[in-house]
Amino acid sequence: SIVSAALIAVTIIIALFSGCSKNTSTPDEATADTATSDTAATIETTLNIEAQAITDNGLSIDKDGNVIDKDGKKVEPSEDGKVKIKTDDGKTVEVSADDIKKADSKNSTDNNSSYSSSSKNNKLNASKNNNSGSSSGSSSSKSDTPKQDDGKTYHEAVYKTVHHEAVTEQVWVVDEAAYSYEEPVYETVGAVICNTCGADITNNKNAHGESHMLNDENFSYHVESKQVQSGTKTVNVPEQGHYETKTIKEAYDEKVLVKEAGWY
Repeated sequence: SIVSAALIAVTIIIALFSGCSKNTSTPDEATADTATSDTAATIETTLNIEAQAITDNGLSIDKDGNVIDKDGKKVEPSEDGKVKIKTDDGKTVEVSADDIKKADSKNSTDNNSSYSSSSKNNKLNASKNNNSGSSSGSSSSKSDTPKQDDGKTYHEAVYKTVHHEAVTEQVWVVDEAAYSYEEPVYETVGAVICNTCGADITNNKNAHGESHMLNDENFSYHVESKQVQSGTKTVNVPEQGHYETKTIKEAYDEKVLVKEAGWY
């Protein structure tokens, strides 16, 4: 009918209009969007390469705002304030102090994130281990319970205490060390003694007697024994000490099993 034909025509027009409105950009605009996206990706890649090169070369900023390398030595920038460094593939890139600060900040953030993740994993593992240990302990405790046998009574193990005396030995303790000394040696000899003056005239008997006679004095003598040192001898004195009791092993009590636990 005419009405149906009109409705179909209107539907077709609406569909065509909707299709046209979905893509309103021109080919030039689409190309521009793609170029912008590619440029952003290139910039991001370049920044990542520079940041990695900064990390690999160990560059950082000291408290005075100077660029220093991994050895703490100051790196002199060029006239434009940038520092030339090498990348892994041997290319040379220039970075500024701001680039180095950003790289340091990024590394710090990445390290903190890594530490936080590791800490969480450790806590989870510890919790699992504790739960596992508790479960194992409960199971072991249950298995230790003795089973009852019909007609028998369970008895605990019987022990006795055996006392062991201390083990000792006698030890020599030195009070005075051994030493030696020289002692004089004497021998008995006959000595001629003047009866008038008491002098020893063993080797001068005649001359001594004449002197007394010249002085109108009586002279006589007698022979007596006399101790004369003939030399020395070495006397060795042994060390002096005493014995003491030394404990080798202390006394102790031992718990000895007399009868095992069980049903009987």
